[in-house]
Amino acid sequence: MPGRRRVRVQEANRIAPDSARASAAASCAKLQRAVARKTLFHLRLNDDSDVALARRRSREAGSAAGLPTTQIEELATAVTEIARNAVVHAGQGELLIEVESDERRALIVTVRDQGPGIADVEQALRDGYSTGQGLGLGLPSARRLVDGLELRSELGAGTTVILEKWLPSATPSRE
Repeated sequence: MPGRRRVRVQEANRIAPDSARASAAASCAKLQRAVARKTLFHLRLNDDSDVALARRRSREAGSAAGLPTTQIEELATAVTEIARNAVVHAGQGELLIEVESDERRALIVTVRDQGPGIADVEQALRDGYSTGQGLGLGLPSARRLVDGLELRSELGAGTTVILEKWLPSATPSRE
């Protein structure tokens, strides 16, 4: 559903006035709130075989968490796009799949790399923008396939993408 999607974009390479920095620091503190998360999978991303494994693990996590088949495939496709970006643009990275059981339940997929970073994250999230040989649809498509996407990038230090796929509510037991 379009109303459920959330996108956060943070660029470390922009210079902000002191008041904006204070506001950004408060925002980051909220993002780093303590939540109950259980790690399901942790993978190193070095080549296409690792990207395929990331896709397979995201399907397994989605299935185990009770996602419908369509949403499992949406998550797997988004994970594939982001994992491939880490391998192609940074040479390697890591992927973490967690289940969050805070006030709402969600699968959280984090992909980190220590590559060159993204110079303009707003532009990178637009259809058709590519710094490589691709069509420029990876990040924008991943954003459309999940319920939340957070992108943090710092030039020369790397990129972190966090995907969030909300899980179906637990059905009350009838005893």
